[in-house]
Amino acid sequence: MIKIEDNVSVVLLSIALIFNLMYAFMHIFDPFAVLFLEGISQSFNGEMTADLDAMVSNVGWFFMLFAIGIMMTLIVPKEESAVFLRLMVIAAFITSIRMISYYMDGQLVDPAPMVLSILGFIGFSVVLRRLGLNKGTTL
Repeated sequence: MIKIEDNVSVVLLSIALIFNLMYAFMHIFDPFAVLFLEGISQSFNGEMTADLDAMVSNVGWFFMLFAIGIMMTLIVPKEESAVFLRLMVIAAFITSIRMISYYMDGQLVDPAPMVLSILGFIGFSVVLRRLGLNKGTTL
């Protein structure tokens, strides 16, 4: 059922799938979202307002959509998933820059989201390169 022949890419995409599902469920359900926000933010006071709840739930649904996209990448031929993988590399790069700036400003206490976003960027870049889908590759 998995159409990608490169085992390293399959393992990296599977790890990304697990992390995206974990973050999706963590952000969608309120008790987990409150614990997550208390763990990473100094300015969170422990109260989930309606606006904050909607924003966090939307972030969770974005993680769920990324997980569905990664699953689709695993089951289609690699040529058909090139645009999605390029989008994920760009999105992971932007997220990494944002997490680094949040950590440098002191808004994040725990460096784990920053480290995971950087590892996600590196992982998607490796998958894109190993599958030969980066622009200008003649593999």
